[in-house]
Amino acid sequence: MAGGLQVSLTATDPLSTPERESPSLQGFAIQTRNGVDPNSGARLALSVLSDKSQNAVDSTFNNEFGPGGRTPRVPVTRIDFSGYGASLYSHWRNPQAEIAQTSEVRFDVVVGRTAHEVVQIRSILYPWAVRVVRTITIQRTGGGGVYRRDSGWVASSDGLFQFMPHSAGSTIETHPGVVRGVFNIRRIRDTTHAFDRVLDGVPVRLAAVRFDCEVQLSDVTVGAAGGLVTSVDQIGFVQLDPPGVPLTPQQYAALLAAEGPLGGPVDCLMDVGRSGQRMRITRVAVATAPKPQGGIEFAAAALGSLLLPKDGQWSLCRQPSDLTRECEPVDPHTGVPLVREGLATIPEAANTAPYRFAEAADLLADTSRRNIALLWSTGTQRLLFSRPRILKGAKSITSDVAPLLADAFSKVSSGGLFPAPLTCLRVPFVNYALEILGESQLRLVLPSATFGAQPVSGNVRRELSAGASTRILSDYTNTRITVALDSLAPQTFRYEQTGVAIVQEKDGVHAKTSRGRFHASSAETTRWTLEAEEFGPLFDRPKNLMPMFSSSDLAGALPPEGATVPLNPSSTVVKIYFCLIN
Repeated sequence: MAGGLQVSLTATDPLSTPERESPSLQGFAIQTRNGVDPNSGARLALSVLSDKSQNAVDSTFNNEFGPGGRTPRVPVTRIDFSGYGASLYSHWRNPQAEIAQTSEVRFDVVVGRTAHEVVQIRSILYPWAVRVVRTITIQRTGGGGVYRRDSGWVASSDGLFQFMPHSAGSTIETHPGVVRGVFNIRRIRDTTHAFDRVLDGVPVRLAAVRFDCEVQLSDVTVGAAGGLVTSVDQIGFVQLDPPGVPLTPQQYAALLAAEGPLGGPVDCLMDVGRSGQRMRITRVAVATAPKPQGGIEFAAAALGSLLLPKDGQWSLCRQPSDLTRECEPVDPHTGVPLVREGLATIPEAANTAPYRFAEAADLLADTSRRNIALLWSTGTQRLLFSRPRILKGAKSITSDVAPLLADAFSKVSSGGLFPAPLTCLRVPFVNYALEILGESQLRLVLPSATFGAQPVSGNVRRELSAGASTRILSDYTNTRITVALDSLAPQTFRYEQTGVAIVQEKDGVHAKTSRGRFHASSAETTRWTLEAEEFGPLFDRPKNLMPMFSSSDLAGALPPEGATVPLNPSSTVVKIYFCLIN
């Protein structure tokens, strides 16, 4: 009987424990891209670890173990050489692998013929911080055939915005708001899109994926099962570089700046903060939330539409911070965002922050670039409730800024949803409330239903039109406004503006002042009542010819109730015609 020599190499590490990485052999390991077309023999630049999109396993393996890799080594615990071929039963593991790292390499080789091979990598899925694994398995059957299986990305955790790995700390902080996290992540599909940049000298590469999951949203009343809402085709990114640590906040912000907020569709009805205010949620997304003192955090938003009263015309809009710009419509494809301050590490029950209808970018900002605002409108007047919020436990919508009123004169030069604030009046109460009476039912509560007009510009006179020698102005010196909104009242809205003065000048000389009032309600269209005409120095000559002008007041010439003119509710322009006698 004759035998042959056999050499055995065993990797050792005196500090090795089951919780630490397995010992490795010195050197390097590389998977060559030697795949060929079985029909033509043409090289395909693919390896057994390649996939059809981003070659995640192939690149992660070579970047880690290859000659130019970060930590070159051979992930084999033992190999036996003989004249008949090498044999090995090696099960190399790295339990501490977290992000873009190899967690398992297994080889079962009998005399030069591979029977079983496994390469597994781990990473993280943004924006939810879901841990994911991907495994390539190569199996030789008894008949000599070789089968390869790619598991694709498989979630190994829920997504609760916890970016902290075992090996290193993360400075990514997320405010989940009403979007508590994602569960049962499944069907993670590769795409051909990737984010590939060098940021601050560090290569950053992430592969875009789509996946299905269950989203946990707070206070869902319709559309949830077990508190979870099904979502299909969420968009996320799996980190491929850098390895071992999550992205920095700056790198993460660069990803969101390039790709936009990350999230996907949902369909449910929410009772916001259990206040009674219903909101249909159609999408969830995570975006950047800069801190006013510097630094970057992130916020999840639930986007959709509020269920608002039918009386008048309620809607939502975006109000630019520039006081000279008109309001803009909300994007109909995304809807209104609902956010809430409070880091993911804070239990929801302990969070006392209000629910805010605001962009994620404005969650932590001292001043917003574009406020979300509630808009109530009729044909000739509109109310804007900017920066709406619902305090925890409250049954009303409030704000930290006073509402704005656009009267008939504010709308003369505006064709948008709401005029520029500088042309509007300020409702002088920050401590107002829109009480939530029920679904699609609101009541406006003011410290006083009647108040004096306060132009935002600070000027009580506003020019309405000007010609070569004539001007028409509105004068708010004696103007008082009464407004009432109540979805349960017989008249769901009532508006009155008294002490209205329309001043006409020629060549800088006062010609005439028309005094009257506007009044409207849900029971009638807006009307203008002319109560008095006052004539200035320009009419001194007519006064001598016509005694009726001598008192400078035509109130006696008008009916007791004044001269009332109905205004077309769809019109936003008050036209005034007059003639001056030279």
